Amino acid sequence: MFDTQTLLVILTVVIGALIQGTAGFGLGLFSMGFLVLLMPVHEATVIVAILGIFSTALNLWTVRHAVVWSEAWPIVISCIPATIVGGYLLTSLPTDLLRKGLAVMILIGCSATFLSSQGDKLHRPFPWAYVAGIFGGLFGGALNVGGPPGVIYTLLRGWDKEHSKALLSAYFFASAIVRVPTHFVTGTATRELLLRSLVVLPFALASSYLGTKLFSRLSNEVFRYGAMALLTLMALRIFPPSGPPAIHPPPAQSRIHDADTAPLLSPPFSPSGQSLE
Repeated sequence: MFDTQTLLVILTVVIGALIQGTAGFGLGLFSMGFLVLLMPVHEATVIVAILGIFSTALNLWTVRHAVVWSEAWPIVISCIPATIVGGYLLTSLPTDLLRKGLAVMILIGCSATFLSSQGDKLHRPFPWAYVAGIFGGLFGGALNVGGPPGVIYTLLRGWDKEHSKALLSAYFFASAIVRVPTHFVTGTATRELLLRSLVVLPFALASSYLGTKLFSRLSNEVFRYGAMALLTLMALRIFPPSGPPAIHPPPAQSRIHDADTAPLLSPPFSPSGQSLE
């Protein structure tokens, strides 16, 4: 049997994977916001990255017929080196600055998409696919939330839902393939974290599969405005509330910088459900 913390991790990942399967993105955006309350941020990053390989592979398989590689290659190629660079930004730039920069970028992009007329606003990959890939890789490598630049790019291209999800799935899969080995090379990922990820994997895959079924029932318009709404909600969550500092949950910046030295709420879980403290 799983302990309470393990069940909370599974619940968080199941919701994130359901969002990912339905919208084509959202596993990292949703899961990281809650998992950092349950474990050190580097552990949450590794677990979400490992799960992301399988979740995005499933998504990519279900929309493989819609992949237009001439459109996908620019964003895929540009995100790969940027993902590696992003891993170093977390150690050299304030995390709070990175998070707020991501939030501002999301809000501007969603506003431009919403206020523009229906149809494509960007007519060719160059240069915006490369811009989206670079920024997505940077934020993905640094914070494990590289989805928004790619999502905004697909919305501004005015594509249908299959084409949009296909490009996003190819982009996320390429990023995850680079990110996970990098974590192992740097020592951030360990055999223990791999085993813990495998405990959650069946639940994540089942939820992602359910999301792909929901995706098939969405209209292009619902997909488009649902994606913008989800991005906007995620962006608003990044900004801290105004007024006196909250006592619970702790501020995002302190969570991230303190996470590398000690768990925040309770000891991390193990496959057997026992404390690893």
